Amino acid sequence: MRKGKTRNMFSGGNTSKGFFSRFDQIMCHKEARRIFVLKGGPGTGKSTFMKNISEIMSDRGYDTEHMHCSSDSRSLDAVVIPELKVSLVDGTAPHVIDPKVPGAVDEIINLGEYWRSSALVEKRNEIMKIGSEINSFFQRAYRYLRAAYHIYEDSSELYGKAMDKPGLNRIAGEFVRMLCDEFPSAAKPGRQRCLFASAITPDGPVSFVDDLMTLDNIYVFEGFPGSGTDLVLERIKTAAVERGFDVEVYYCGFDPGKPEHLVIPGLNTA
Repeated sequence: MRKGKTRNMFSGGNTSKGFFSRFDQIMCHKEARRIFVLKGGPGTGKSTFMKNISEIMSDRGYDTEHMHCSSDSRSLDAVVIPELKVSLVDGTAPHVIDPKVPGAVDEIINLGEYWRSSALVEKRNEIMKIGSEINSFFQRAYRYLRAAYHIYEDSSELYGKAMDKPGLNRIAGEFVRMLCDEFPSAAKPGRQRCLFASAITPDGPVSFVDDLMTLDNIYVFEGFPGSGTDLVLERIKTAAVERGFDVEVYYCGFDPGKPEHLVIPGLNTA
């Protein structure tokens, strides 16, 4: 039996807008068979639990998706088993999740039941002090990212003023025609799934872009901030969705409103 393949990505990020969550994109409730929401504080084994489940399912031949934590890229925030329509999700802060369809779709697994309260009580003051320090450092980091965004925004505006807009529209139109012209508009539009391929982490920038670009047709757009690559991607995404193709949209880990990568499995294209 072949071992299942694993795709790696992020469902949240430390961005110039603060922590930005796309946890609602991990799995669609309407299509999910089961969503297990893991509760419990830091260190209760949520990530280890998910890694163990993923390894078992991979050994049984199932492909999996690993949603990594932007605060510790070696840790997991979620695991998805697409073929089974099952996901396991860390439902604790800063991405608190509660069941939307309790019992019928969602199930809570409380790993906090297994902590040793007596040992934790002894360390109460130390735990609270460390928690406060962690929050303070994160807020400081977000302030730096916000400051960096103003420089990024300034560069984007300068390059944007020099942009050849007719030329940009021509490039976008050519790609839409090349990829989509043979397909008519669909009665039912495709779905968009919005996540992150990279993130700013305590270890620096971490990217899983190469891990996701496994399709036969790979197109690379190069440019500076403000040079319009995101506008071209938006045009291609809209055209593909209108023609009924599902599109995975991976947004910038620094500027979470800007698309950076598209994966269109139905067109075998990224």
